[in-house]
Amino acid sequence: MVKFIKVFVPITTISLLILFFWHLNITNIGERGSYTSVLAASQGGTQCFADPVECNPAPSQTAYAQLHWPTIKGEYYYVQRAETLNDLTYFGPTWSYVYVGAKNTYKWNGLTSNKTYWWGVWGSIRGYSKAFSFTTPNCVTPAPTVDLTTWPTWELPDPIHLRWTSTNADSCNASGDWSGNKPTQGDEYLSKPRGTYTFILTCTGPGGSASDSVTVRVIQVPQCTFTANPTTIILPASSTLSWECIYADSCSIDQGIGSVNNVSGTKQVRPTKTTTYTLTCQGPDGDGNTPLQTSVNVGFVPWIKEVIPR
Repeated sequence: MVKFIKVFVPITTISLLILFFWHLNITNIGERGSYTSVLAASQGGTQCFADPVECNPAPSQTAYAQLHWPTIKGEYYYVQRAETLNDLTYFGPTWSYVYVGAKNTYKWNGLTSNKTYWWGVWGSIRGYSKAFSFTTPNCVTPAPTVDLTTWPTWELPDPIHLRWTSTNADSCNASGDWSGNKPTQGDEYLSKPRGTYTFILTCTGPGGSASDSVTVRVIQVPQCTFTANPTTIILPASSTLSWECIYADSCSIDQGIGSVNNVSGTKQVRPTKTTTYTLTCQGPDGDGNTPLQTSVNVGFVPWIKEVIPR
């Protein structure tokens, strides 16, 4: 007796088999080695296009493309993506299939900026086969730049003057020997005592952050004035030397006068001929704006002798 064995095949299995054979049918447009030429021969036309091709929002540095192609009722489509035309090959190692059903658009995301890509599309009914390329825009978000400048040395009592500019930045922040939020460009005066200071400015934008720094030395050197009054005398008259200084530790005047007060003072002089006097002072960081000179001119009253005629 012959026994019949009933074999039940699940509907899902049948569906997968149908899909598999259908897949073989729609992908058999050309042999593996000739598929690229089939697509290449069908390049062009206005019905298949990539639009838009744009950058993703910053700070992302990637792009995307919206792919479009014509449809007919009941047709299903596959999209193949590749970085070169030669990569559009069945079962190739570098392509990727995207099954899109009856839709005629597909968003291709995560693309490298400023690069050319290829895509092919084919359909289940017409054996539709087209290949197209597009180039992504330059989506690299520029990194911020910062330029912080000042003189390396400042003399008391002058304040430090900082200047800065930046590009591709939305905000800036100060650190080191200053602090707080700063505009993306500007300048600022800072009064500091004698010492060495480092100022850091960090600016941030969609493309990241950047910093610049400057190191400044504030020095204490004498700042003096030195005058003679009057500057011209006729003997036996005299002239008075006067001086005032800040930031001086010691001062002296030549022409035999010697050490004098380091803050201010006067000295009466009666030179017998025109004489130049020099004030020299020293501070913690040097002699500042000294030596300073002033001159006393010595004049003479003409001597007249009366001669009586004989």
